[in-house]
Amino acid sequence: MNIRTYPQQDILGLKGLVTDRVDRDSFPDETFVYARSTLERGSCPHCNADRNLVIGHGRDEGRFKDVTLHGRKVTIIADRARHRCTRCGRTWTDQIPGLRHRSGMTMRLEDHISERCFVDSFMNVARTHGIDEGTVRNVFERYAAAKEASPRPRTP
Repeated sequence: MNIRTYPQQDILGLKGLVTDRVDRDSFPDETFVYARSTLERGSCPHCNADRNLVIGHGRDEGRFKDVTLHGRKVTIIADRARHRCTRCGRTWTDQIPGLRHRSGMTMRLEDHISERCFVDSFMNVARTHGIDEGTVRNVFERYAAAKEASPRPRTP
C-alpha cells in the first residue's frame, strides 16, 4: 500500500507540540497528525531534583483524539520524551499542555464534547469523534460537576 503523507506547518496550535506530518490517506474517515514534543527537560516532578540530575530515558508515542477536521476524525500521535531522575530513580513522560493524558484527548475536544451533549445524544457525539460512549458520558459528568460547584449569582 502506498501511503502519502503531507508535510505541514503547525496545524495543531498546541504549545509544546510541533506537527511533523499529516496522514490523510490511510483511512477514509480519519486523519492522523504526527507531532513531536518540543518541551525542554525540567526538574524532577517527584523529588524536585535539578534538571542536571535528569537524563533522557527514551521516547513514548501517545495517541490523543482531537476535534474533527473537515468532517474527519483526528488522532494526534505525539512523540514525547521520557525522563529519569538519577536521584530518586523515577521516570515520567512529558506532560504537554492542552492534552488530557489520562483520557487520551485534547482539552478542546473535551470542551467540544461538553457543548455538543446539550444538542445531541452521547452516542452520536461518540460516533462523530471515534470514542466510546462511556467516555463522552464521563466528560459531560465532569463538566456538570464543575458547573454545579461554581458559584451561582443571586437573583434579586
